Amino acid sequence: FANEPVMRDWGYIDDSDRFATPGLMLDTWYDTAISSSIRLFQHMRRTAPGQHLIIAPGTHCRFHGSDGHVGEMPVGPQAQRDYDALFVAFFNHRLRDAPAPGLAPVTYYMLGADRWLEASEWPPAESRPLALTLSAGEAQAQDGRLLPPGQEPASGFVHYLADPGDPVRSLGGATCCTGDPAIIEGPAYQDAIEGRPDVVVFTSDPLEHPLRIAGPVAAVLHLSSDAPDADIIARISDVSPDNRSLLIQEGALRLRYRNSFSAPALMEPWVPVEARIPMRDIAYQIPAGHRLRLAIASSSFPRLERNLQTGGRNFDETEGRRARIRVHTGSDMPSRLLLFALQDD
Repeated sequence: FANEPVMRDWGYIDDSDRFATPGLMLDTWYDTAISSSIRLFQHMRRTAPGQHLIIAPGTHCRFHGSDGHVGEMPVGPQAQRDYDALFVAFFNHRLRDAPAPGLAPVTYYMLGADRWLEASEWPPAESRPLALTLSAGEAQAQDGRLLPPGQEPASGFVHYLADPGDPVRSLGGATCCTGDPAIIEGPAYQDAIEGRPDVVVFTSDPLEHPLRIAGPVAAVLHLSSDAPDADIIARISDVSPDNRSLLIQEGALRLRYRNSFSAPALMEPWVPVEARIPMRDIAYQIPAGHRLRLAIASSSFPRLERNLQTGGRNFDETEGRRARIRVHTGSDMPSRLLLFALQDD
């Protein structure tokens, strides 16, 4: 949506902008704007020489986590870097003709593997697209499976009832600046909310080999509802053998904006639509024996405002309505999870 008129009116960078100045950009996997930072880096390097991007394992306010953790995920001491020294070396090179600091175009931290990696571009050249297909469970149960390429999904749907009066609470993710130290930022265990009836999950079989995700993540879902509008919150998580579900990354979409911000379109009752829910970028290694999970809900409160689901002006309405929502699966409505995965060394 970066090139829509409203974005240009607000002065956001679009495809017509050109750059000529070298740059060094630093962001983190659990900053709300990580994917925007990556797109900006990609755009600037088309015309400007000497662009470098560093993606740290932390959050908006803490580049490399806190006390050996990012959220509830432990990280090793190698996550720490002397960013001030890097910044000074970069400026000394560009402004004082000092030696170059030896940075790759992209330097990023692989969570789960606990190591820094380098790449000439993002996603890395060794990373390949991977599509996992959603498959409905038996008897339209409120769960389903994530299938690898080559397996045929079951036709059907999973369903849930979204009530803005009882929203799913925010739990980890790209949260920042709340002033409440009890609020977890970044990876957080999702067990407390995945048991709710208004959260449906699709889970893979245990992995035979580690899965190294490196690139953008998105869910492409076929959805229908009896309400004219709803939000879709999509989260992927790392499920351990003891069934603990640790958030990897998340994203959200208000369905009226599934086509564009400038031309919103409300839903028709029970007419399926296809919607792409971007879930930011990530570099994360899931160990062998663990499972990958996609969870779908319609709220993440209070980080995101509740959608009252009336189809009206959410900002000045006071009454909401419940929405029955179906996530459709099958070869005729192929809902899927899209990743990039590094190939074996």
